[in-house]
Amino acid sequence: MTRVSRKTFELMEDDVKADEKKKKKSGRRPKLIIEDQVLM
Repeated sequence: MTRVSRKTFELMEDDVKADEKKKKKSGRRPKLIIEDQVLM
């Protein structure tokens, strides 16, 4: 198991949030919040 620093995790989280804003809002909502999506 590899550990990721908190700062790196926050940067990854920001990238996912930016991608979500660019997407169209059609379809159902994701079951996982963004933080959990990054962890997966």
